[in-house]
Amino acid sequence: MTWPPTTRSRRVVTTDFLRRPAVANKAMADDTARHAVNEAQFDRFRQQAQFVHQEAAPQLQRMEHSAQFMDLVAACAQFVATAGRIVPNLRGEHYDDGERETIGRGLSRVRAAADWIENAVTRGEIDLDEQLEKLLKDASRR
Repeated sequence: MTWPPTTRSRRVVTTDFLRRPAVANKAMADDTARHAVNEAQFDRFRQQAQFVHQEAAPQLQRMEHSAQFMDLVAACAQFVATAGRIVPNLRGEHYDDGERETIGRGLSRVRAAADWIENAVTRGEIDLDEQLEKLLKDASRR
């Protein structure tokens, strides 16, 4: 062995030394040594987890994008399906002014939300504009 020992040679000697059961038992009986080993294990786990997260980030982003896409498609399909179920049954129904007003406000919120989704998808604009924000606030008060 060369003198002074290199970091690598120290690591090899230390690792070989700790592989001895008697040495490992003695080290684990020492609170400071046990704490240092636990900290080292946690640091190693954290580094590995960070590496895995960095490696998986592109796949996770694609999965998140796909989930958001499916949520939008499902929301649109659900609205259309619900309207398709309800509207045909409206034949012969008569609504008073208050009911028509209530439905009109709801349709205004639907149109504003649809425009918001369209702007987010086509232009990447996700900010609530003032009109949509007002409509949503009005809806939450009712």
